[in-house]
Amino acid sequence: MYKILEATYHQGNLILKDKLSESLEAKQIKIIILESSENKKETFLEKVDQHSFKGSVI
Repeated sequence: MYKILEATYHQGNLILKDKLSESLEAKQIKIIILESSENKKETFLEKVDQHSFKGSVI
C-alpha cells in the first residue's frame, strides 16, 4: 500500500495537509520527499507504479 500526501516543511517540522489514519498510530512509516513540481510528480508516480514497496509508504 502507498499513499501520497502533500505537506509543508516549516521550522524543522513536516506539516501534513491531511491527517493520517488512526490505524497508523505508533507505527513506523517510510516517507519519500519530493519537491512539488508537475513534471517531477508525474515521473515519481510512474516509478511508484513500476516498483513494489515492502510495508506501507505514506
